[in-house]
Amino acid sequence: MPTLLRRFGLLLAVAGSLLASIALPAPSAQAAEALLSQGKTATASSTEGVFSARNAVDGDLETRWSSAFADPQWIQIDVGTRADISRVALTWESAYATSFRIQVAHDGQAWTVLHQTATGVGGAQSLAASGAGRYVRMHGAQRATPYGYSLWEFQVYGNGGDPIPAPPRLVWSDEFGGAADGKPNASKWRADPGTGPNNKLECYTDHRNATLDGSGHLVMEARKEVTAGSSCPRDPLSGSTTCQYTSARMNAGAAFQFTYGRIEARIKVPKGAGCGPRSG
Repeated sequence: MPTLLRRFGLLLAVAGSLLASIALPAPSAQAAEALLSQGKTATASSTEGVFSARNAVDGDLETRWSSAFADPQWIQIDVGTRADISRVALTWESAYATSFRIQVAHDGQAWTVLHQTATGVGGAQSLAASGAGRYVRMHGAQRATPYGYSLWEFQVYGNGGDPIPAPPRLVWSDEFGGAADGKPNASKWRADPGTGPNNKLECYTDHRNATLDGSGHLVMEARKEVTAGSSCPRDPLSGSTTCQYTSARMNAGAAFQFTYGRIEARIKVPKGAGCGPRSG
């Protein structure tokens, strides 16, 4: 019976996310003001019939957002970036706000006031603003009419910042589930048998030294056993150049590859010289 030298569990998960290359503009004394809001996601505290919030950012003066007939109400725009806001333009229908605030937030929750008035007159308003954030909101406190708030256009101007990165996306993983003494998933892992690089003294087997433990772990064993016909560096204990040990080497590259991303693994290794996690 071969002598068990080392036994350890390996649990591997690979998380990858595509990274976008972002071209940065050349420095300038003053960047040009741009319309940041058109076609972006707009939401509101309420909607009257078909007059949805997106009508205020579609660039069409024949469509509008209208709210319920009550105070307060709000409409907000997600401009998709952390942007420097320089101006907000409101084009009111006859149902306008006499008292309202223009606010900005990075997270859509902690709002900072950019402009406020209690003497609004409706019509087309161009309001200077100075602040930074991803979300811009018109928060109405008092209506001028018995009807709701109604905007033909809600436009946000400024200088766009870097896009908000998408959260990491899991694209490949193996939790090593399966019955005890089972073998690694052949659709994900390929055995790399034979002798290895870097003057190693072991001979790798065809998954014979790699088994599942039935509890979500892969157990890889290094054993003291001779592999007939193999060739390894001279063993300092026996003096033999025939491999005196066996181990396991597995490769997922044949089944899955990616260019950018992050790899995570939970690995338990025994203590001792020559032991350590490896990749490549």
